[in-house]
Amino acid sequence: MRKALIFILTAIMLLMTACSSGGDKIKLTGGYVIWKTDSRTVICGRDNDGVVENVVGDYVTEYRYGDRYIFVKCADVPEDPEKQIDFSAVTYYIIDTADGKTQGPLDEKVFDEVCTRIEAKNMTDWRKTK
Repeated sequence: MRKALIFILTAIMLLMTACSSGGDKIKLTGGYVIWKTDSRTVICGRDNDGVVENVVGDYVTEYRYGDRYIFVKCADVPEDPEKQIDFSAVTYYIIDTADGKTQGPLDEKVFDEVCTRIEAKNMTDWRKTK
């Protein structure tokens, strides 16, 4: 009886301390995802059978996507973990899911110019990652 109890308790402990799910993933168009791995890392990448290939490694604060394009807004994350993330200074990236090319980092003016030129269609509203 004692061995069974030890076995059950060990099994419960193993289940409760198993590996985490690897963070939150939000599916986008073209096999891309927004992946929050921890409090200081939110990336946009391509999901290849569960392995995420990093495309935009900055801290993604907002995103929107449509039939072909993904737009991401990013904040600067200092290397020093004691320093706060600066959410006021943002850069933009544009991912073309048809050819896999990424433009960025872009400032807001250049981002708006490129968006007008590419005529992105069926885009969602901006969505926050946090």
